[in-house]
Amino acid sequence: MEKNRLVTTEPYPDLTTGKMVITSSQPVYKDSKLIDVIAIDLVSDDLSKQKL
Repeated sequence: MEKNRLVTTEPYPDLTTGKMVITSSQPVYKDSKLIDVIAIDLVSDDLSKQKL
């Protein structure tokens, strides 16, 4: 929230599965007031299986 923009982490091991994940998160504002944060964890196994 401090950066007030989309933030993506470096890969790190998930605490539950041990698989490598990357998290992207974005604060959501309405009338200049923080109302939520949207986040998604991307699992590296799933990313490597994607066909381009």
